[in-house]
Amino acid sequence: MFRVLLTFALIALVTACSTADTANAVDLDMAGRDRTAEPAFRTRSETTMTYPTTRTVEHVDTYHGVQVADPYRWLEDDTSAETADWVAAQNRVTTAHLASIPFRA
Repeated sequence: MFRVLLTFALIALVTACSTADTANAVDLDMAGRDRTAEPAFRTRSETTMTYPTTRTVEHVDTYHGVQVADPYRWLEDDTSAETADWVAAQNRVTTAHLASIPFRA
């Protein structure tokens, strides 16, 4: 008897859910955000990021007889004005990009 009632209850539940009014339903993602709203991520063609030019230098270190090029050695001087300017320029690009992401606002 219990199985019959349980079966009937499950059939009633499935029927009720399948005939629910979906005309006013909102398509939500797993985080509860409306999927029909502005996209959370932009495609590569929708965004243009122009990075600052990073200069390179002719610098080679020798480790255990092996020569290793280090063209960005100048960036390791964290007290130089040039490095600070480069970091500031990179931060401007990053901040502008992060500000353009809708769900970060």
